[in-house]
Amino acid sequence: MCEAGEVNRLSREDSAPEYAASKPEIILLILLIVACHAFVWGCWSAPFAPVDDIEFIQNSRAMKDGAPWSLVFTAPDVDDFYMPATCLSLRLDRVIYQPLLGSWLGANAWPAGIRTTNVLLHAICILLVWQIMRGLGTGRAVRCWVVTAFALHPTVCMNICWALERKTLLSAMFGFLALAQYSRARSTIQSFSAATLYTLALLAKPAALGFLPVVCVWEAFGRPLAQADRAPSFPRKDWIKTCLRLAPWILVSLLCAAYSIKAGKAKDDILPPIGGTIWTAILTDVLVLWRYIVNLIWPANLSFDYAISPVVNLLDTRLWQYLGCLLALALGTVILAERGSRRLAIVGWLAFIGALGPVLNLVGRNNLMTDSYIYYSSPAFWMVLGLSAEGAIKRAGAMALFNSRRVMSMIAIHAVILLAFTSVRSTLFSDWFKLIWSAAQVEPASSSNHLLLAVFYSENRRVCLAKGQIREAQAFADMEIGELRTGIASVSFDRVWKDGPIYNMLGQALYDQRQYDEAFAVLTDGLAQAKRSNKSNKMVAHQILGMIDLNRHNPEDALKNFDAALALAPDLTSLNLHRAQALLFSQKMAEDRGDLARANAAYALALSALRAVGHESEVYAEAQAALKQCRSSGIRAVPQN
Repeated sequence: MCEAGEVNRLSREDSAPEYAASKPEIILLILLIVACHAFVWGCWSAPFAPVDDIEFIQNSRAMKDGAPWSLVFTAPDVDDFYMPATCLSLRLDRVIYQPLLGSWLGANAWPAGIRTTNVLLHAICILLVWQIMRGLGTGRAVRCWVVTAFALHPTVCMNICWALERKTLLSAMFGFLALAQYSRARSTIQSFSAATLYTLALLAKPAALGFLPVVCVWEAFGRPLAQADRAPSFPRKDWIKTCLRLAPWILVSLLCAAYSIKAGKAKDDILPPIGGTIWTAILTDVLVLWRYIVNLIWPANLSFDYAISPVVNLLDTRLWQYLGCLLALALGTVILAERGSRRLAIVGWLAFIGALGPVLNLVGRNNLMTDSYIYYSSPAFWMVLGLSAEGAIKRAGAMALFNSRRVMSMIAIHAVILLAFTSVRSTLFSDWFKLIWSAAQVEPASSSNHLLLAVFYSENRRVCLAKGQIREAQAFADMEIGELRTGIASVSFDRVWKDGPIYNMLGQALYDQRQYDEAFAVLTDGLAQAKRSNKSNKMVAHQILGMIDLNRHNPEDALKNFDAALALAPDLTSLNLHRAQALLFSQKMAEDRGDLARANAAYALALSALRAVGHESEVYAEAQAALKQCRSSGIRAVPQN
């Protein structure tokens, strides 16, 4: 009898809903907040990331010293969408941390300050997730498991270490606050405050739309709690009240979605769904969801970017393989959960998918998935696993074996494992070359990983050339060309980069190596295949093609390409120098043939083109030298590259 009583006491202690923080929980929360510093210990003082941070933060006109603060609220300058809350927080960080840390870290004071605030925001989110789990009536063990996994998981590194991902942390803080406030709202004012917090989350990042499905699912299942004895009834009056509570959330969501889609279309940033249709996007998202779950359970193969080949029909074996795994995991966890917690487990799975909804691929995105997207959803996933583990232990009659002390020890071991992964990944964000290189090894099919590596090799090649290190420059050039070819051949290239300057980048690299035939083929292929090439990309392609024609001793075709480039960028004075070179080459060839009329016409046009090079142009000195030689001899040789 004593033994049975002890088992019952432990069962009540570990699984009964508790609404007051126990001493072990308080200690755990403090330790987790302290451990959050592991996310930045390897990259705290690193400069801004070369990917997006410099363009959207450092060089943002809304972030400039002395810029009107109104720009934060008017110009969507941080990203393609309107995120004034994020923009405001980043500028406040500059005001606070630049004078505070500037004498110590110099130019890196601002990014270090941003990461400091990111750690603080993540710590607040940890407390909010714990509060939400407590409000849902989960047992102490489940709460501790959820907050530990959420707090220390290495997927959070991208959100904390990458300055631009402030938008995810800030929106998550407001979103979790909105969920906590909504769940305990008992008056109109409290419901309105929850909707206001949700609006602030949307102003930090439009992807916070994912919090709406979480609330809707919880309401649709009758606001389930852990260990609920019976399913609630759904009288019509309650449904009316629920709709009224949700009305402001839905209205704000519709406005945000409408503006985001409009802004994306205006900037031509909304791509077709992966695979071409909504149906293929849904099929492909099955693979995306499973990859997210694998990364959460075993975070050994995280990547900066992921590549997933689209599922275009039901005959694709990957679809049934991963769908089967998803269904087995979902059904298994729901069945293992205690009877009173099963509805909450179902809500957890639907909330996991719903919170990911805006960053899944029904609306075309450049990135099919990234680590930052899982931040809103991961607490729901960990809750489901915790509820199923709790139910399995009780069914096995092992509550005496898994008492509070042993459970907390197991959670501590899990925390140490996560900290080891997190510490290693944090150091990668201090050196973006290492980060992208490791991503290319983990995810070799990703076009972005290889193309970003090519950018690093290109920059190193230029540095070596400036220092006269020819052999090293040649090695970097070979690696650059290799990565560009691999990136273009990758599965995600046609979707993400086909309209970008990558063909031009490869064409320029091949041209610099005097591989003119290959460069010409790449550039013409790029002009023919690019789906959304802008004027700048087309201009650069024609410019490089013109230089190739000059080196092939074909000035007539060179003129056609330079004229095409000038038609796209008439104010780019350096093109006039290239055009003059082609005309002078044409003059010399006409003179050699005895066609003086054609030679004189080419000479006159060359003079006109050289005079058009403005004083502010970086090629003005070269143009003046060419003009002087042109006047004295009438012939100017094409410069060697």
